[in-house]
Amino acid sequence: MLTFCLCIHAVAQETGSQRDVLESAAAAREHDGAGIDQVLQHLHYFRKHPLNLNEASESDLRQLHLLTDLQVHHLIRYRNLLGALLSVYELQAVPHFDVETVRRLMPFISVGPATSFNQSLKNAFRKGTSMVILRWSRFLQKEESNFSGSPDHLLLKYRFQSGNKVYYGLTAEKDAGEIFFRKGRGFDFHSGHYFIRTDRLVETIALGDFMVNFGQGLVQWNSFAFSKGPEVMGIKRSAPVLTPYRSSGETGFNRGAGISLARKNWSATVFGSYRKVSASLADSSGFISSLPVSGLHRTESENAGRHAVQLMNYGGRLSWQGNRWKAGIHTAGYELSKDVLKLGKPYRLFHELSRRELNAGMDYSYTVNNIHLFGEGALGKGGATAFVQGGLMSLHPKVDFSFLLRSIGRGYRAVAPGVFAESSSGEEEKGFYIGMVVRPALPWQIQGYADLYRFPWLRFSADAPSGGEDYLLQCRFVPHRKWEAVLRFRSETKMDNTTNRILHAVLPSKRRNIRFHFSGSLFPGTEAGARMEYLWFEDGAGARSEGVSWFAEASSRLTNRCSFNFRLQAFDNENNNTRIYAFEKDVLFSSGIPGFSGKGFRYYLNLHFEAGSRLACWIRYAQTIYKNGHVYNSAGNGLEATGKSEAKLQVMYYFKKQ
Repeated sequence: MLTFCLCIHAVAQETGSQRDVLESAAAAREHDGAGIDQVLQHLHYFRKHPLNLNEASESDLRQLHLLTDLQVHHLIRYRNLLGALLSVYELQAVPHFDVETVRRLMPFISVGPATSFNQSLKNAFRKGTSMVILRWSRFLQKEESNFSGSPDHLLLKYRFQSGNKVYYGLTAEKDAGEIFFRKGRGFDFHSGHYFIRTDRLVETIALGDFMVNFGQGLVQWNSFAFSKGPEVMGIKRSAPVLTPYRSSGETGFNRGAGISLARKNWSATVFGSYRKVSASLADSSGFISSLPVSGLHRTESENAGRHAVQLMNYGGRLSWQGNRWKAGIHTAGYELSKDVLKLGKPYRLFHELSRRELNAGMDYSYTVNNIHLFGEGALGKGGATAFVQGGLMSLHPKVDFSFLLRSIGRGYRAVAPGVFAESSSGEEEKGFYIGMVVRPALPWQIQGYADLYRFPWLRFSADAPSGGEDYLLQCRFVPHRKWEAVLRFRSETKMDNTTNRILHAVLPSKRRNIRFHFSGSLFPGTEAGARMEYLWFEDGAGARSEGVSWFAEASSRLTNRCSFNFRLQAFDNENNNTRIYAFEKDVLFSSGIPGFSGKGFRYYLNLHFEAGSRLACWIRYAQTIYKNGHVYNSAGNGLEATGKSEAKLQVMYYFKKQ
């Protein structure tokens, strides 16, 4: 349940589209914070060192997560035809770039003469930026716990980056409840990476921890990818094949080596990974029953399976490209060191975890005029197949359209799935998605999508084949670049198990919510915003529950080196079905989003100040107070309380002047 938490003055003001998409992902519990942390670090770096559009590659532009592939293609084509850009405002002359797109890009880009890659690589180590980050946080309530360690969360990071050419760093983390100095090891989790990119035959070298991304995520996708949300033109998976892993998440990455070779219009990538992972083991046989992804080792049972299994990953990719097209073939597999216990649950009949898996796929993209098509097909064990086919289209200067057809076959199991789908685990699914953006007049923008899907086999929460439909309609009004108002309606109908005194059946449950959000700048250095949201849920038996939430927030830069932001929120939600998620600002690079059920209040205060050009500090305090007997479960330890308070401190030191 994580999302972007940008520190407003250290990275950038969050865009409405980013905020809404990620709140939707949190509500669906689809993402951990690993990929989000990666995006935050890229944005922070580009904020400090703007990306030169005259030398930026396609992968550089995609790392901004602010442009569609159609926009990236036309920017590269414009630059190739007409030469270097003379000003950032020239972007308005590039096809499919409007004023809003240029405004979002402005904090992260620049225009200047392109430098020699060899010359810049030679100076990369001398001119790069390095930093150390130390973070501490904990819940302040004193309570009994069955956790083996202290309630303190500790994080230590060292980072070096020089443009998009050289990355290296180390990460060490101890989660709340974990033991510090376990058998002399100190932190519970350690990670390191070394990554270099050139323009020679050996294009990319990745050592240590890294991520691998193939096609549209049917076979392997480790990087962050957006789920359904108002940004309907962002449905395509776009990321470099190899990227450094710089997050503190303990799953979703490879540990070993990867290399990419490139010459003219072709490229080839191979990688290998070997690491120990945690597992839940069957008591009698020692077989693997599941592979937890939380990365937590707090209790006796969690510690019993810590690093109990060896995991080997391997794969490769070969691709070609022309002026308008790209195509590639790839394969990826894994093997576990222990056998897997077959749980025998009906809904897992065709999607059981296996000891080894090997998949292969092929993908393509093609751009012609205002149309960008993309797709991927994949083959798994036993001949199981899967495919996705999508497109991005500019039907009119004021109308954009997207679509995606997906079909994940019975028995297909991805090595590391990241495909755009209703189910994030890559289970059997058929679906069709369409989205549209209309800009009828300059201050107005209307966004919407419709997604229809079905599950031909059973699911965890449905004891029969089922399906669903998801609709969203959003209207944005931006009368001034510093003001924004958003009205959104979302409707989701999904077939789930329903039990009452008479029957147990799979029936449609309905969730609807209405949101109004506005924000703006009152005067230079100060911003304010507010949100009202109402949600109602009706299960298959007709039982109805409701939830409501509102908040007001403000931020201000007191001086050039000191700023703060705060929020006051109230919520009243009957149960978990009406839980409402709300984006929160946090310390730099921290990601987390709470979901509220019950009745109560919440507030937080973030302070940020800088001591000179090298030292920066963030302090955060947050408290949630529950009313009328409502309680929360404290950190999953079985204990309950009527409120919780959290304190957080982060210090960052730059080794070179920023």
